[in-house]
Amino acid sequence: MKGNERLIISDESIEIPAKTKNGKNRNGIVMHRGETTLMQKLAEIATKNGGDILEVGFGMHLSADGVQSNPNVTSHTIIEVHPEIYECALIWAKDKPNTKIIFGDWIEILPTLDKKFDGVLHDTHLDPNIPKFLEYIKPNCKNGTIVAFFEYSGNHNYITGIRIPLTGDDYKTLPYNNSIFWKQNSFELKYTIFNGNTFIKDKNIKELI
Repeated sequence: MKGNERLIISDESIEIPAKTKNGKNRNGIVMHRGETTLMQKLAEIATKNGGDILEVGFGMHLSADGVQSNPNVTSHTIIEVHPEIYECALIWAKDKPNTKIIFGDWIEILPTLDKKFDGVLHDTHLDPNIPKFLEYIKPNCKNGTIVAFFEYSGNHNYITGIRIPLTGDDYKTLPYNNSIFWKQNSFELKYTIFNGNTFIKDKNIKELI
């Protein structure tokens, strides 16, 4: 998202209202409650090291709740570009003293952060700058930092994929479950590990999950 979209926010989803050519409403889905299992698993991957966690994109706080559920997380920094979702994030964080909410686009915010993180979770909607993310986040990574993506477009030579199955009920609720990215009621999350110099595929995936 650019941050200037009009949104429809409910307990079930975040949508961008749109119209097809024939005049019928066909909203764009930003996030849906049916993604809960996927977001929890993404948070589990990103927080495997514990410590300081950076989350890019707040959404419906599905992954943020997952980050908070890890008792080994010491700090939780969230960057959110949309003002309405940012306000929701501020309310959510009121009783979470280890959390800091930053308003803005990550491509502008990351160079200003004087901090290195143990884990990074990235989930933004239709983000054209995703291929640049690893380049930008490198100064904020420690040796062993895990960077996890809901979706990733770019060089996959150093990306590890984990296919996560959903229950039948969760799968059926998702408006986009007919996407080419779905296979046998499962979706592939992605992550990479920083080795102090560059990003690498995980050789011990079974230990991570």
